[in-house]
Amino acid sequence: MDEYSQIWLDTASAALSIVEGPRVGERWAEPSSLSGMTVGALAGHLVHSGILMAEQGLVVAGPAGQPITAAKMYSLIPLDEDSPIHDGVRAVAEEQVVDGREDLIERGRASWKRSEVVLAEASQDQIVAHPVAQRFAITLREFLLTRILELVVHIDDLTHSVGEQDLGVDRRAIDVACHFGIDINAERYGSAPVMRALFRRDRNSLDALRTF
Repeated sequence: MDEYSQIWLDTASAALSIVEGPRVGERWAEPSSLSGMTVGALAGHLVHSGILMAEQGLVVAGPAGQPITAAKMYSLIPLDEDSPIHDGVRAVAEEQVVDGREDLIERGRASWKRSEVVLAEASQDQIVAHPVAQRFAITLREFLLTRILELVVHIDDLTHSVGEQDLGVDRRAIDVACHFGIDINAERYGSAPVMRALFRRDRNSLDALRTF
């Protein structure tokens, strides 16, 4: 199995364990660290964006044409938190938890199991369609990269929301997310500003490291 497939499977499993944990259950209705989301809604967003959408991408054939890179696709996401795109994300997150935490976990685990079977035979070069941007062709490998990022970032959001310091995920997943973030920023701001933000901050603003 390809490395990204295994990282995604391991990180998705960790995400479900965190959602199932007692601290998340205790604070389900409380505000999370993300504006406009309760802890429950954030858990819904984590499972939806990181796991359920991954399965959707695995079963939808992508359009013809040159595949887009994951970094290019994510560089197109608006930074404005008041963008209608982000309003839509919050609405979908709420929809995921209408039937409660147990339902969310059950759907997430079932989706994970189905995806594991597909990934065991899938080619990383096959073209899939991103569930929310189906006009773009993207390889499975690049698509999994986007799902790993979603998992890692929102696991961090969720653990922070309930007072946990340990993300509970393998360092490989965090490294993948960090490297992907730099690629996104290089697309959004240019490579030179990102380089200066990393190594010569006196010459450039840290804004070049803002990904979302």
